[in-house]
Parts: sequence; structure tokens; C-alpha cells
Amino acid sequence: IFAPPLLGPHGITRPLVCGEHGFDTLGCVPRTRGAAMPMKLYANTSDYKTQRALVAARYVGLDIDVPKGGANGQVGRIPVLETDGGCIFSSVAIARYISRICRPVGLYGQNLLEGGMIDSWVEFCTHELEVPL
Repeated sequence: IFAPPLLGPHGITRPLVCGEHGFDTLGCVPRTRGAAMPMKLYANTSDYKTQRALVAARYVGLDIDVPKGGANGQVGRIPVLETDGGCIFSSVAIARYISRICRPVGLYGQNLLEGGMIDSWVEFCTHELEVPL
């Protein structure tokens, strides 16, 4: 499911990162440049559900701005990701969106079948493993 790792210093392997080695032209969303608005995540950063999106963003090498105080003081609010094209809400939807941003990294699979298998496991974890609220 994951892209093959690159050889780093001293022959140590590491995963591909969005924006490296020309991957911007192969399916990655370009990193913030010039007038482009950086993505902002309004969420309680201590919530484990928010961590899904932050882990996915870190894996694909995407910088997301998390404003201080975001949704931390607002009880019952769901996370919202603000992008150039609009807003995405819900931690799972945000994590899926971020995971699809950089295709060469392969975090969401390389084809429809792999994406479907990943969706199956995400749904299983969400409905069967997480503590019900």
C-alpha cells in the first residue's frame, strides 16, 4: 500500500515525502507558496480524533496551521479544515482528504481497490474499536 522508501543518508530507508524529488508534479498538492492560503485546522489538538488528521499531514509532509485556541474552548464542536477551495469537517473526512493529497506517498493506496480496502479498515476502527461516546 505504501510507496517504496527512498535511501537516505548512510543507506537508511525512509518514506517518500510530498514535495521531494519533483513529486509536486506527480500528484502532490504544492506546498504553500506565494499567495496560496495555508490550510488551517480548527480543532482541539489534545483530542485523539484530531490527531488522525495531524498524523496524516505529517506523513505526507503537509504543513497545516493550527491556530492557538482553535476549537479548544468550544465544547461539542467538530474539527474543521479550512482550505483554498472550502471547508471540510469531521476528523475522519479530514484525515481521508489529507491522505489523498499526495498520491506518490501512497497513504491512501495507489488505486481504487487499495483505497476501498483502506476505507474498510478505517470504518472498522471507527465503529468497532473506538470507545463509543
